[in-house]
Amino acid sequence: LDLNGLPPSIKEVDDFLNDDSLKAFETVVDRLLNSHHFGERMAMPWLDLARYGDTSGYHNDSLRDMWLWREWVINAFNTNMPFDQFTIEQLAGDLLPQASIQQRVASGFHRNVMTSDEGGLIDAEYRNLYVVDRIATTGVTWLGMTVACAQCHDHKYDPITQADYYKLYAFFNNVPENGKDGVRDRNPMPYLRVISAKEEEKLSQHENELKAADLKLAELTKTLSEKQLDWERELVASDSVASVSAAETNRLVTIPAADRTKSQKEQIEKFFRQTRVPELAILQKSVADLRKAKEDYERSLPNTMVMSEMDKPRDTFIKVRGNYDQDGTKVESAVPAFLPQITKRTDDKQLNRLSLANWLVAPEHPLTARVTINRWWAMLFGTGLVKTLNDFGSQGERPSHPELLDWLAADLMRDWDTKRAIKQIVLSATYQQASQVSPVLLARDQENRLLARGPRQRLDAEFLRDNALAIGGILNPKIGGKSIKPFQPEGTWEINEMSGYKYEKSKGDDLYRRGLYVYWRRSTVYPSFVTLDAPTREFCVSQRAKTSTPLQSLVLMNDPVFVEAARAFAQRILSEPNLDDAGRITYAWKLALTRTPTATERAILSRTLEQQQATYRSDLEAAKKLIAVGDLPKPANLDDGDLAAWTAFSNVILNLNETISN
Repeated sequence: LDLNGLPPSIKEVDDFLNDDSLKAFETVVDRLLNSHHFGERMAMPWLDLARYGDTSGYHNDSLRDMWLWREWVINAFNTNMPFDQFTIEQLAGDLLPQASIQQRVASGFHRNVMTSDEGGLIDAEYRNLYVVDRIATTGVTWLGMTVACAQCHDHKYDPITQADYYKLYAFFNNVPENGKDGVRDRNPMPYLRVISAKEEEKLSQHENELKAADLKLAELTKTLSEKQLDWERELVASDSVASVSAAETNRLVTIPAADRTKSQKEQIEKFFRQTRVPELAILQKSVADLRKAKEDYERSLPNTMVMSEMDKPRDTFIKVRGNYDQDGTKVESAVPAFLPQITKRTDDKQLNRLSLANWLVAPEHPLTARVTINRWWAMLFGTGLVKTLNDFGSQGERPSHPELLDWLAADLMRDWDTKRAIKQIVLSATYQQASQVSPVLLARDQENRLLARGPRQRLDAEFLRDNALAIGGILNPKIGGKSIKPFQPEGTWEINEMSGYKYEKSKGDDLYRRGLYVYWRRSTVYPSFVTLDAPTREFCVSQRAKTSTPLQSLVLMNDPVFVEAARAFAQRILSEPNLDDAGRITYAWKLALTRTPTATERAILSRTLEQQQATYRSDLEAAKKLIAVGDLPKPANLDDGDLAAWTAFSNVILNLNETISN
């Protein structure tokens, strides 16, 4: 669960228990680190930092496509891209020499900022908002500092001046974007189309067909003026001018060309082209159809927003009291004065985002490695060595083990190897401790800051869903791809009537993909995720809240996704051959908790099952309603009452504290 966000199979547990070698635990760790699900697990908290969403956020919260960037993050973790390179490509991949398509995709980190397509907005105000967001996100993600406080004045607690803030502002002030992004349901510029060779060939075919049709139309159009003149001469010379059905147009033809009004000229031209040149309409329709086909195909092709630099950098000024429209002293890009400075090369006209990215991972930089390793520590232990993940400043909490933090940070900087750093932590005796606690230890160290016991925490929202689907045997393990839309309460998206968006539920196996891929609409985040403490991703979040509320229990017991997972779990249990009810109980317990139940637990489970069997065998209508939840097909050979009883039983197991915690 810590390294993949997924529960182990019974076979994986048995293989570990049967491995008597001294490296049994390390073998498991290596297998998990090499799993493609490791990248998914690591990507989820990174998406919180990057404020990833599938919509623009402001105003109509229009639809966007950024899943290619999400896929890049997953692949980067899976291929163990060194964290310094991971940083550089996301902050400035577009500025690297001869940047590859994937490096440009990576630069989308800072295009995840919320944007607006509202008609009446002030362009400069919103463009300022986007830059301010990028500074705040960079500060939290790599510096572990709340630099946003210096937007209006010198920081009250930390050594960041307002001038320092706007020097950072200058790094992000050169993106060729507008405050009003100008589009709805498509990515605003700058964006990058990422297509395969086959798609490129098909697009080229569309373009060539349109070009050929346009050429034919242009050639015909060139001849029309002369043809119309010949027609007018013939018409005037003939005796049938007044007898034809289009008498008014024919009358206009008798007026000398120099004496005709603009509307008369247009009427004659329109009549001629419609009645005397039938091939013109055919060609015009052909061009229109081909253009629409090309545009529709282009719209279907994947593209992603990326960063880019303007040819001529914008001037940057300190904003008086942070007001977007009140410029003070002009400044150039630079890093906060209290930190080691960037060594400027003689050929550098001005420092840019690539300069900033390289500086963040430079050997002399004191914060990036500490902030990063502390975040991974918190991922594994529930709390960082510095508890305040987003604040390493004077108002943040002091590290519980400062020497350890220093050592881990220095060790990470040797090679920036993510998997090696995480493996080192989970192989430690501290991590491998049991989570039981004695009253004496609890009294001395209630929050486990001194690490006298193993960590234990509730799973994050997406992993709770993944866990239930995996135990039910229906999780779709596909890696990457577009966002999916599982069941959510009817009308959730339609609350904002202005948007006009309708939620179209996904079909088939897409319904059972991991929570990482659930469509993230920032104004109306997937409801069960919100209840289970997922952020909206309107801004950078370094650590999720961990609450415990009655609503969360209601979601886990009654949300159709979890009820369907319980039915899938029941079908999995009942499909296992040669088991009686006692054997099924043990099998179910091992699937969910990777251990056999104790005698006391077995007795409680047996009573629970008997009660559910009595309830649903006597009320088949209630049984049918329960097992009708979800899209999963019901095996024809299973009795409705039996399946409903085991579904209710499975729901209990999926809701156990031990099941939803790691």
